[in-house]
Amino acid sequence: MLKPTTRNIVVLFLCCFFLSLAFRLYALRDNVPQADEIHWEKRSAGLLEKLRTGQYAEFSTHMTHPGLVPGFIMASGQLLAEKYNAARGFAEDGPKAIQPLHASRIACAFVSSLLAPLLFLLTFRLLGLEFAFLAAALFALDPHNIGLSRQAHLDAVLSLLVCITLFSYLRGVERQSVFWKLCAGVFWGLSIATKPTAIALPFVFLIFNFFRRFTRPRAERAGLAIVSYADIAAIIVGHFVLAALYTRFWVHESEYMIRLGVLSELADKLYLLGLFFRAHVVLSGGLALVALAAIAVASRISNYAKHLRALASAFVLFLGTLYFVPQVLENIVRFWVWVTRLSGENHRAYGISWEAPKFGYFSLYSGELPTLVFFAALIGILAFIFHLRKTQSDRKLNDLLGMSLVAIIVWTGILSISDKQTFRYVMPVVPLVYILAAFGFKAFIESLQVLSNRALSNRTLSNRARFSFSYFAVPLLFLIHFVSALSWWPNYNLFFNYVSGGLPAAVELDRGLAIAGATEALSFLQQQEGFGEDDSVWVVLGCDGDVFRYQNKNLFPSNDRLKFLNREDAAADFLLVTPQFIERLSPEPIQEFITPEPVYKYDFKGATLVSVFRAPERKHTSNESIYFRQAAHIRRAVGRDIRSTSPLQLRVQEQRLSLQNVVEAVPSRDERGYVMLGEYVRLEPGEYRAEFFLRRAVSEAVAAELGPERYALRVEFGRCKQIVTLGELAEGDFSVSSLSCDFDRSLRPQIRAYWFGNVPIEIAGIRIRAAEGGGHDQVVSATVR
Repeated sequence: MLKPTTRNIVVLFLCCFFLSLAFRLYALRDNVPQADEIHWEKRSAGLLEKLRTGQYAEFSTHMTHPGLVPGFIMASGQLLAEKYNAARGFAEDGPKAIQPLHASRIACAFVSSLLAPLLFLLTFRLLGLEFAFLAAALFALDPHNIGLSRQAHLDAVLSLLVCITLFSYLRGVERQSVFWKLCAGVFWGLSIATKPTAIALPFVFLIFNFFRRFTRPRAERAGLAIVSYADIAAIIVGHFVLAALYTRFWVHESEYMIRLGVLSELADKLYLLGLFFRAHVVLSGGLALVALAAIAVASRISNYAKHLRALASAFVLFLGTLYFVPQVLENIVRFWVWVTRLSGENHRAYGISWEAPKFGYFSLYSGELPTLVFFAALIGILAFIFHLRKTQSDRKLNDLLGMSLVAIIVWTGILSISDKQTFRYVMPVVPLVYILAAFGFKAFIESLQVLSNRALSNRTLSNRARFSFSYFAVPLLFLIHFVSALSWWPNYNLFFNYVSGGLPAAVELDRGLAIAGATEALSFLQQQEGFGEDDSVWVVLGCDGDVFRYQNKNLFPSNDRLKFLNREDAAADFLLVTPQFIERLSPEPIQEFITPEPVYKYDFKGATLVSVFRAPERKHTSNESIYFRQAAHIRRAVGRDIRSTSPLQLRVQEQRLSLQNVVEAVPSRDERGYVMLGEYVRLEPGEYRAEFFLRRAVSEAVAAELGPERYALRVEFGRCKQIVTLGELAEGDFSVSSLSCDFDRSLRPQIRAYWFGNVPIEIAGIRIRAAEGGGHDQVVSATVR
């Protein structure tokens, strides 16, 4: 076994740190951004700007949820990047400059890389150098932690804060140290300020104290408190840290009440009580003096001095906070009300609701932890149970393993209340799984050693065997894990072990997967030809549009050939879709895209993660449906989308069209302007007729002074325009207003309708068909959805 010399400790510590850095920093700039990263980059930039301009009273008010510690880290990275770019003379958007997202990632990767060496440092005395290093090194190579650490996100940073909190509390318990428990309170406050799931930690402390009492001999139980005053002080300190960082807490009628709508009678009463004490200074001052006097004389009442001092001190603190800043207590209550409401959330991302795994978090652990680690952790739990039964077992080792097991169970159990379940939510306790796994490896190897000793029955030879086991098993396990982690580059967030069926099974089960393959798919699309004389390539995004737009701008900053659409569109050349989205797209509008085989696929680990389908050439003898976005491209407040209580039925030339909703514009409510724009369709050269289905709004009266010649609407089809008057609009059924236009080349004409603001009108849909004698037999019908 390695001796715990200073040299060995420093060398292994640095190995863990640089191993973490290497996997987290390599090719970080090219990593495909995730949707949350884009939000975080902007929010942390806002935090930095407010600090820079001296807006200290509201620097963190804009944060939509408590992610302040990662926000500070990312803001620091952006600030250093700015200084670096300025010192090197790089343009802000230049190719050599460090961009804000890249800077944010570097900062998060560097900070989160501290967790693996910290894990080694805190466990080597109990597990031994080899197995403490094994736990830390394997965790440094955990694919999901690598993936999260490479993002400008919060879960990897939260993992570091949670582990520091747990180990600080563990040291405070073992040494009966108020200082270490208060340190745990500080880091708990930082953890909550990062993510509300840290609410689980006080429950971990409580149940861990029960565990210690239950596993100790009766003679030792008397001095083991379930809850001490130091524990309560740690919780109070955590709230003060949270309030000190979060400026929203210092504002009455804050964001919790206004935007989030968090209502609480207790919060209201606390604030009113604070105003009452402010208005009655004599009363509040008298109560404070009584409490201070109680603290002063408590030492004379020996039996109850400790309790009386603690109670009186807590009352003075509560009264002072309530008197000077009642809004802080008010908002703390609102914060916890908001947090508890989050337990009712389902997993909704990209506008889609994802179902929780069938077997909950157990299936996440068994499927998304490396197989060796998962089974070693199970062995470690069993070995720990047998270790507890030994009368001479190491108390500190029991506490370490007990804290790890309790934290995993409690954290996972509390998160399981919500349907929103994903592996990154349990990442803060995954380092503890590696501690149990290292203990499992140790127990297994030592069991093999015992068996070999018995078989050999030669002490000298068994010592050689012991040497072989300890020095060859650990490197072998590390090497297996290293090769496995390396094989998942660069898509570490997509890791699924082979026992679960790997990535293909995750795709088959419709799991919400991280985005991958964006760079390759966008590079393919950049090389394709556009429609007609237009060099641009129009792409429907059946996935997260923000990510692909961001990555395209990052890869091709001076090339805007790709035009991205958020939904199915007849003007598109290609459909780009990820497997978990294709089943959620409306089947009819994308039928033309998904019928043929994809022209490009990004495959990884046997699963197709991105597919690109080409829109086929239009067959002039077929009918095609165009669905236009009735509200997405409306300027001003024109063209409200009205959903009918029952589908309207429209008969036009013996075709029956079902209209579920219409676009409506009303003079008393809306401003004049375009009620429809930004709608295109690909057309070959020839003459076409656009037919607009229009009528006067049924529920709205027409002003008496308006004559039949009054302009109601201007319809536009490419460069061709036509006025529709009030007299041409039907009062009941929809009428057809036609507009013909001749195109001498292949193009995408825009279809628009301009409302003059005086006639109440409804638009049910459009239809485009080849004009008679135009050499075409194409009919393109469109309805509003």
